Amino acid sequence: MIQSNQYRHQIGQSARPDESIQSIIGDIESMVIKQGDAALIRLSQQFDGVSHMDSLVVPQSDVDHAFTQLSPSLLTALETAHGQIKTFHRHQLPTNWSHSPDDGVTYGMRYHPIQSVGIYVPGGRALYPSSVLMNAVPAQLAGVSSIVMTTPPQSNGHIHPVILVAAHLSGVHTIIKSGGAQAIFALAYGTESVPKVDKIVGPGNKYVDAAKKRVFGQVGIDKPAGPSEVAIWIDDSKWSHFAGWECLAQLEHDPDARAVVVAPNDMILRHVQDVLPELLRHCDRVAILKQSMVNIDWVVATDTDDGMDLLNQIASEHVVVLSDQATALSERIYYAGTVFIGPYTPVAAGDYMAGPNHVLPTDRAARFSSALGVMDFMTSASTLHLNQMRLELMAPTIQELASLEGLDAHYKSVNARLGMGMSF
Repeated sequence: MIQSNQYRHQIGQSARPDESIQSIIGDIESMVIKQGDAALIRLSQQFDGVSHMDSLVVPQSDVDHAFTQLSPSLLTALETAHGQIKTFHRHQLPTNWSHSPDDGVTYGMRYHPIQSVGIYVPGGRALYPSSVLMNAVPAQLAGVSSIVMTTPPQSNGHIHPVILVAAHLSGVHTIIKSGGAQAIFALAYGTESVPKVDKIVGPGNKYVDAAKKRVFGQVGIDKPAGPSEVAIWIDDSKWSHFAGWECLAQLEHDPDARAVVVAPNDMILRHVQDVLPELLRHCDRVAILKQSMVNIDWVVATDTDDGMDLLNQIASEHVVVLSDQATALSERIYYAGTVFIGPYTPVAAGDYMAGPNHVLPTDRAARFSSALGVMDFMTSASTLHLNQMRLELMAPTIQELASLEGLDAHYKSVNARLGMGMSF
């Protein structure tokens, strides 16, 4: 157990960047730029154990065949999740607007979809059709004309049918059989088979994350992605089993996943600790969980106010509020990827089908970043229109400020329009 005032000193102490990762992805970047498709195929053999691969691009015939390989119940589950996620994100669509505050001036905003987007879907430890839906659906709603998905192939060189079906439902236009940092570089620079895109989104391992940071500026990225994390507020021992399962649900992702449990007294925390061994017996990914469970922090808050303040400082990817006053308490949590309110709102509901996006800021980035959404796939342009009378009224203010900044061409561009000086 640790007291909240002590824990605050630990918040934000991130590990230093791993220089070996930078060296590795630098070599991969060079290979992809110089060798294109050949580099992607060779690296799939090296890292994914792919024995043979004829083409990097998934043909439409494979997508069509994938529908015949899924059980009716699984297809229904995908369609249901797709519908829920689409309904939620449709509310995020912006509307162009204009306003005339005075005679002779009109301003506004216009929104446009990004032309081409690359979506990275992780593989390796498990299949993630939910990540396909969460990344592609808002891109589709935004009106992106070219959605390119990359994902690691199986050892036989094919993509699992459930991933292909999820991609089709979500409006993906091109599916590339490539994973890891090499896929990110292919999307950023283009190859013979991989179209160059304007922005790359989607979670991945530390190599994928490092590659996304490396190409930022060459392309846009959604956000850096660290290990999965959850922060839990629990103020009654009757929710101990729920808190325990929320810890395990995040920690089963990978050995670096993290959890923090905050309670107003140590007795509640001990109740949660006591249930974990029993819950662990019912889990499949025990090997991963035994490594990641050491990443649980147990924090005692002085009171509820202190607990809410601490959750805002932690700014976790997922925040779970287990309390009879969950709704009221949730209104005091401002910095979180998603807030899961009440004992019957598990993170898993958001992960798979309730509607909110599960691509969320990690490692305290919720202080300045938000869940993936439609606006991640759009740009906005401000508009301004003035008539001569309004420009004449503005001219003295523009000249005063431009003169102060020493930018004489600025106010002379105004004077030229008003016939107050030379226009050449």
